[in-house]
Amino acid sequence: MKSVCCFFYVLIVLAISDNAFAQTGIQLNSNQSTEGYAFFETSRESYLIDNCGEVVNIWPSVRRTALHAKLMDDGNVIYIKDNRINVRDWDDNLISSTSYNGNNIVLVYEVIVMDNGNYLCLARENISDLEFESLGYNIAPGFDPGRVDMVVEIDPNTDTIVWQWNIKNHVIQQRDPNLPNYGLIRDNPRKLDMDAIATFDWEQGESFMINGFDYNEELDLIALSVRKLSEVIIIDHSTTTEEAMTDSGGRHGHGGAALFRWGNPQNYGQGDESDRELYFQHNPNWIEYGEHKGKIIMFNNGLSERSYSSVEIIDPTVDNQGFFILPTNSSFLLEEEPISINTTTFGPFFRSGYTSGAKVMPNGNIYVTVGQEARIFEMNPQGDIVWDYYIEGAGYIYRSEKYSKNFSGFEGRDLSASGTVENYPSTYPCELFTTSTQDIDISLEDIIIAQHDGKIEINSKESKLFDYVLYNLQGQILSTGNNQSRYDVNKLNLTSGMYYIRSARDDSSSVHSVMIP
Repeated sequence: MKSVCCFFYVLIVLAISDNAFAQTGIQLNSNQSTEGYAFFETSRESYLIDNCGEVVNIWPSVRRTALHAKLMDDGNVIYIKDNRINVRDWDDNLISSTSYNGNNIVLVYEVIVMDNGNYLCLARENISDLEFESLGYNIAPGFDPGRVDMVVEIDPNTDTIVWQWNIKNHVIQQRDPNLPNYGLIRDNPRKLDMDAIATFDWEQGESFMINGFDYNEELDLIALSVRKLSEVIIIDHSTTTEEAMTDSGGRHGHGGAALFRWGNPQNYGQGDESDRELYFQHNPNWIEYGEHKGKIIMFNNGLSERSYSSVEIIDPTVDNQGFFILPTNSSFLLEEEPISINTTTFGPFFRSGYTSGAKVMPNGNIYVTVGQEARIFEMNPQGDIVWDYYIEGAGYIYRSEKYSKNFSGFEGRDLSASGTVENYPSTYPCELFTTSTQDIDISLEDIIIAQHDGKIEINSKESKLFDYVLYNLQGQILSTGNNQSRYDVNKLNLTSGMYYIRSARDDSSSVHSVMIP
């Protein structure tokens, strides 16, 4: 049984206003949103925006090909491009460009800066069809998997790979007993089945396709999103490179084999389709803040099987030594039922079959990138959307990041606003909230809804500020604002019928029905 958090928001956002571009840019900024700045890439350049969508910095050299650029603790940007790890300063000047000493290895997606200063990267090794076949890959005519997935640690001072893990050392197949990695899948739950690789979308240049990862420095563990298995696995970084090629060694004693896996236990002979949880997911990462601290969050794309995407939170079960528990002839254990955040009163409210991500902010809010919609939003722990922004002209984005205002990289930086990314700014009446407004407590009884002179008026008895959204019975957002603005019924072309107003405050929320005569 999955735990589903149901919200009062919707999949299709139709911000109807004077111009057709109103559904890009800022759509909502509640006083519960994280005070801070969102960083994202487009095909043109990378931007840092405030909570009202105003640009505070631009990196013209960091474009979509960088995929998941990030701000470092000193405010510099780090990203992978042209098989090099590049670092640029606040003014877009190139500070360093690191290569490596690995043959036939291509760096992909993202880089994590470790405490020792080394770079941990996702990578792929080019191998021949013959080697794939020796691993038990059943290559169909016209398909060319091309690469296997790796994780590499690079010393930027020497451009040397000092540690690596390769997925090809931990695969199994039970189709051909003449191959060296033959074995019974059910008896080898820490190995990855070559015949479980999905063929849903493509097999050109990809095999397992690890598309996102995270590193837990304290635990010395790496979480990997193995997209084409629809699983997240955890591996041990405490091994040597030699141990990482085997099934022994390291603190956990299993070398580079999977210490934990979750998403589709059928891949190792457990359960059935009803036990499947993940569908081509992205961006697993350990939660650092809030009530779910220490758990793992990820974006579940839902590709091929679902009409919606979701955010999943899991808590792997460990013993008193921190070792993951795998009972005999069973799936890996979870401490509690997974949390799946995916639906609203009217149905799914976000959907991206590809790319995307989710991360918990310092205040406990969840920041979500919906890649194919070029949408980034933030919801509070109760599941209420408290900040919402659409990126104009992005097409789709791989991932984005949001940083709180006290992030160390902002110290001493000029964060003054200088216009919007979009050519036709949103008409949403945005206000930048400060901590002094985030403590406002508005009770449900404080809301007054009235219709007057062709307008819907929402007021507060105590004159306190709150945000609200107007939407129809189909779940389409028609307009957003706060109780200092008014909804003009005629201007919005509202027909007779029932509508809903969703009000948002710090510690409570409510939905009010409104009948338009």
